[in-house]
Amino acid sequence: MKTHLNIGIVGLGKRGTATLQRYRHLSSQACFMALCDTYAHQCQEANKLLLESGRKDAQILTLDEMCQSKEIDFVYVCTNWESHAEIAIKVLEAGKSVALEIPAATNLPDCKRLREAAEKSKGRVLMLENCCFDPFHLGMMGMVKAGVLGEISHLEGAYIHYLGDQAATGFSGNPYPTHGIGPVCQLLGDDRLESICSINGGNSLNHSLLKTRDGKSVLLQFDETTPRPYSRMQTLCGTKGFVQKYPLPTVQVGTAVYAGDKALDYVSQYIDSKYQSLIDEGSAKGVENIMNYIMDRRVVDSLLQGTPFEISLDDALTWSSIIALSAQSVQNEGEWISVE
Repeated sequence: MKTHLNIGIVGLGKRGTATLQRYRHLSSQACFMALCDTYAHQCQEANKLLLESGRKDAQILTLDEMCQSKEIDFVYVCTNWESHAEIAIKVLEAGKSVALEIPAATNLPDCKRLREAAEKSKGRVLMLENCCFDPFHLGMMGMVKAGVLGEISHLEGAYIHYLGDQAATGFSGNPYPTHGIGPVCQLLGDDRLESICSINGGNSLNHSLLKTRDGKSVLLQFDETTPRPYSRMQTLCGTKGFVQKYPLPTVQVGTAVYAGDKALDYVSQYIDSKYQSLIDEGSAKGVENIMNYIMDRRVVDSLLQGTPFEISLDDALTWSSIIALSAQSVQNEGEWISVE
């Protein structure tokens, strides 16, 4: 079994640079040995960052050269959303694994092509939805597993983030669904999304309702243009209780209600020990964002050990397909459309 990963990274803008910075905490398990970007100065700045953090500088390669390299174990993709599938397919065709920033693809044909490439390849697709590693969400998953909340009836997820002039506008649908829908789908367990109905509100807001095979309802929202507090909702309604992270962490089990820090403490006791150990490890290292650290560690451990990652290929493609499916529903005046 391998003990160290050699990574090639494609795309060295804001997210790619942040990835290099985060991985300084994992230097004993993984290193970036190759860099690729359309702009040469981005690669130069990335190498400077590596050296400043006490790591070795990396080779500057083309994507084709990365794919052909026998030394690179997997390729990490931080390019623009529309290029994710195309790059991933090329990496998979070379027999390598690929880690993709969200979404995995932005349209249904690319979802299909990516699935076909993955099924033919020895490589794996790992979509990097960090919200699935939020400690609060991990605690919610533990509560569901323990039966604390009873039978799930309804869930809510969202990406509500006021970005002003940088907001995504003009898209008829939800252009960025995975932050909201990913954690929801993990809480569903073996249940699966069945259909979606979507409408746009004013100023590029999007609201989607989804139904599952077992009859649960899901509310999914997107809003980057309204000056309102950040929220991913992270809401679950069950026959025995209720949990919600935003706007105020709240737990109700029976008649007992916990809010704020008391709710955080209550939820944290249900975090699986394998994740709690990573939380403790990251906290000891002083990491800036603990859910990113958990995700990064799980990527590395999964590839080194050959074990499943928390987000499967089916998950990545289903969650990403909501971009196109929500748009299709909006264009058909809120028509229900199959997610399967």
